[in-house]
Amino acid sequence: MRKLNKIVILLSIVLSVWNDAVAQTNIPQLVNFQAVARDDKNQPIIKKPIQIKLIILQGGSKGTPVYGAIYEDSTNEYGEFTRLLGSDPTYSIPNIPTNFTAIPWQKGDMWVSIEYKGNIAGSFKSIGLFQYLSQPYSFASKYAEKLNVPATNGQVLAYNGTDWAAKTIDQPVLSKVATSGKWDDLEGKPVVPSSTSQLNNDAGFSVIPAGTIVPFGGDKVPAGWLLCDGKSYATVGNYANLFSAIGTAWGSGGAGSFNVPDLRGRFLRGVDAGAGRDLDMDKRTACNPGGFDKGKVGSVQDDEIKSHNHHRNPRQLAEHRTTNENIGQHGFGGGGYHNRDEMFTGSTGGSETRPKNAYVNYIIKY
Repeated sequence: MRKLNKIVILLSIVLSVWNDAVAQTNIPQLVNFQAVARDDKNQPIIKKPIQIKLIILQGGSKGTPVYGAIYEDSTNEYGEFTRLLGSDPTYSIPNIPTNFTAIPWQKGDMWVSIEYKGNIAGSFKSIGLFQYLSQPYSFASKYAEKLNVPATNGQVLAYNGTDWAAKTIDQPVLSKVATSGKWDDLEGKPVVPSSTSQLNNDAGFSVIPAGTIVPFGGDKVPAGWLLCDGKSYATVGNYANLFSAIGTAWGSGGAGSFNVPDLRGRFLRGVDAGAGRDLDMDKRTACNPGGFDKGKVGSVQDDEIKSHNHHRNPRQLAEHRTTNENIGQHGFGGGGYHNRDEMFTGSTGGSETRPKNAYVNYIIKY
């Protein structure tokens, strides 16, 4: 088919199975035709009249018309319609036979042209030209004519592996969203997460694992997260997943409780794990009572300046040993004096050693 905005054929042409009087004839009497009509926006045409024009050609796509008819029908609440080809047509087509029983099926090479009107006052639109790759009929043999299969109008004859039986083809049931196109009409629609705590994978686990620490640029902690302020929480209930992730690494408030990290005013540092970069690892202490220390997650360190020396000019030292002079005159920093045996440099700097930084709130996923 060419476009979705034309009729979508759900079931190709199939034989209708009839009772004894009809089934015993040598040529098909009626052919069941079912389709869904859609408009130019690919929406089903619901409960409206439509017209179908069918022309059967023999001898190729440009062969001789051997049957033609215009049928007027109405679609149901799903845009579907059903038509028995060969029944009395609504309108005939000039200069084209309308006798369905006279179609020379035995000659083969049959084609069908299908057109439709979604608007009775409009013009016909072509769905396309299709070839019958296998003829929609079977001439009865002397044995086939002896079949006596109970059936009702609209059923098809099917072989079940051991015998022939009449079968009813079920029509598909379309959900509301297929006809309305509105989100609110969708049945079984997925839940749109309202917060990161509802982001779960197919196995039911959070996409962001419990225990994840991130810097947060606001003061209002989002749902599913806790502020890293060292507080104590119960090991069961809402925070069981977080306890399973971090245990008492950051402290224990007693039986049945644990502490979250206290990262207020602290920088984060990766666990040394044998890298040899934290030479004071054994001096690390627990963040809270009951927490981990030394080389484990959750341990902390106080601020410290690495051991170093201030080199002095030997000539200046020799000159200054003989008299008390202001050291600031000789490039040793502000205020301070020396005597023969000592030289003191003045203090400088602030209250701590730190890089340039900006405040954030550290939060942890529970």
